[in-house]
Amino acid sequence: MDQLNRLNGELERLESEVQRFRSNCAALHSYQAAYLVVCQAFMNMAGAGAAQPQVGDSLDRHMLESVSLPPL
Repeated sequence: MDQLNRLNGELERLESEVQRFRSNCAALHSYQAAYLVVCQAFMNMAGAGAAQPQVGDSLDRHMLESVSLPPL
């Protein structure tokens, strides 16, 4: 019975780890998508005549508003 309880506890721990891993993967996917949106906005700015985007330049607001990031 003690071994069964120990195995059940280990199973619960592993299920928790799997859930945390899935959550981390989802967050990583969101950050990757946001990175791509920001890169696309900078490429659009560069293609619109800006020699090279500078810090403080405004990005395509519509593109950036579509990005939602999970809390860290």
